[in-house]
Parts: sequence; structure tokens; C-alpha cells
Amino acid sequence: MLFLNKLLDAVKNLVLYNKSIEKPIFIKDFTEENSLLHDLIDLSQKVSSYKKELILRDIKLLRYGIFGEKKVYFQLKNSFVPMLCLHDIRIEHKEFCAQLDFIVITNKFIYILENKNLYGDIEITRDGNFIRIIKDDTGHILRKEGMDSPIIQNQRHINILKDFLKGNNISINVPIKSFIVFTNQKSLIHKDKAPINIKHSLIKHDQISSLIEHDLKNNRNTSLINNKEMYDVANILKSNHIEKKYNLQGKYNLTSKDYINSTKNSSNDLKIYKELKKYRYNTSKQRNIPPYYVFKDSELDLLVSLKPKTQKDLITIYGAYDKRIYLYGEDLLEIINSHSA
Repeated sequence: MLFLNKLLDAVKNLVLYNKSIEKPIFIKDFTEENSLLHDLIDLSQKVSSYKKELILRDIKLLRYGIFGEKKVYFQLKNSFVPMLCLHDIRIEHKEFCAQLDFIVITNKFIYILENKNLYGDIEITRDGNFIRIIKDDTGHILRKEGMDSPIIQNQRHINILKDFLKGNNISINVPIKSFIVFTNQKSLIHKDKAPINIKHSLIKHDQISSLIEHDLKNNRNTSLINNKEMYDVANILKSNHIEKKYNLQGKYNLTSKDYINSTKNSSNDLKIYKELKKYRYNTSKQRNIPPYYVFKDSELDLLVSLKPKTQKDLITIYGAYDKRIYLYGEDLLEIINSHSA
């Protein structure tokens, strides 16, 4: 029986590998079902403290990201490019980990697509630094903030992927290329000043198919991989995909007081959280500084959890030499003490 099963698998593979790839084939398909999203929604229905707002914020961001990936999937699925595709692959290799949004395998190239569904415009400097620009409805710039380079992030993933394939005896002679795909149609990508290698790696989601088609048609890369090699790469990635496990209790520092069983404390915490957040926003506008200069999200959590009542209490959060105690301390204590039980 074992011999017969192996023989059937060999026949199936022979038919599969000899059949020409004429259109996109998803080896690991896109799905809007997301275990993390499910767990966050479930958790949000159990938590009643101010931390519920943090969970709802992350739900919104995750849904936004999934919506962006759906746009990329639509473009790939409805193209006429002969290729194998995988969505949401996470590989652990040695001490490293790579989370790959989309992998596209053709006979000339392998493409790693990093999806970015960002709010605001993106500017890339001559040095390759990324700056996000947030505007109001009238187009007035509210703030500019630096962001981690997705180019560096994706290159790291490519390096891990190359070493992973080598470690699994998968030898390929085609280049692995990187695309950063922006899916927010309202966002403008200012890349005129960007270095050439970065400029060509940044695309809008509706450009994916045409760019890959152009790449395959016009590049005279003599190194090709056949159908079997394409499927070998796709299958080894799919079979080694490892779902990430999240410790949501630890992430939000949840205790028994945060759950729906202490309504009075939870209601006060939520009021304090909202007022502190409003104070941070107003103060940042008045002083023309980023909100996290007033206090970070982690410090906001501590302020609500610890409820400092005196300047001495604030020192335990900020440190004795932090000038913010003297700039904002009295205001923070007034907000917190006004809601103390």
C-alpha cells in the first residue's frame, strides 16, 4: 500500500509539473479569516476597562491591513501572468523569523511583496529615509513622522528566505526581488528624491500585474527555473508555514480588574484614559510637538493603571530628572484625581 501511494504521488507530480502554468495559481490562497482578528474581537467583548479602546484600535488596524491585502490579491488573481502565488507565509529559520505578505514565483524571478495600507502621504529622502505626512481634510499638514524603512525590512526577509531555501536543499538561480506595495489609493508616494533602487521598489497595488509582466517580457535573464522547481519552492514554503502565537494577555497587560466584573473601576479608568488622551493631543498641538513627546502609549497605560496622586508618584513613572513632571505633572494629577473613587 505504501508503495502504491508513493507511485500515485509520483504520477500526480509528473502530470502537475509537465502541465504548463498559464495563469496565476495560488498554492496558499488568500482568506479574510484571521485567527488574531477573531481572538481580538472575542477579547474586546470580555474587557471593560480603558484597555478595551486599545484592543478596538488594533482590531481597526488589522482589518485595514487585511483590506489592503485583499486589493493585492485581486490584482494578482486577475492578471494573466503565469506564476505561483502564496499569501501570508511565516517561516522560522535558525534564530530568525520572516513574515511574508505575498510570494510570487515565476520562471525568471521570485517576488516578495510587502503590503502597506498606510494612512497619510509617504516621502522618501535622498538618504532613503521614510517620512509619513499626516494632513487634515483641507490638506494642511498636521505632522510629519519618521517610519521604519519597509525596504530594509523586506530585504531582511529575502535574506532569511534565501538561507532557508539553501538549508532545505532548494537550489534556484533566479533573482529574488522586492516590491513594497501601497494599497491606500488616497496616499501619495513622493519618491522623486529616493535612490534608484528604492524608487523602483515602491509601487501602487494596481501596478503589480503590469510591472511583473513588463519585467518578465523585457528582462533577458538567461537563468530560468522549470515548473518542478517553481512548485518545489512553493510547496516547501507552504509546508513550513508556522502560525504566530500571540500572548494578548501580556500585550495589553490584562488583569482581573480589566474584565467585565468591576464596572465602577472600569468606568473610571475609561474616563481617565479618554481625558489623558485628549490632554495629550491638545498639549501636542499647543506646543507643536508629536503627541508621544508629551507621554507615550505605554506611559498612558501606566498612568491609568497606577493612578499617581502626587508628584512623588509621578517620579516613579517618569524618573526624577524628567522635565515633563514639571511641565505637565499638575495637569495630569488633576485629571486623575478628579476621577478617583
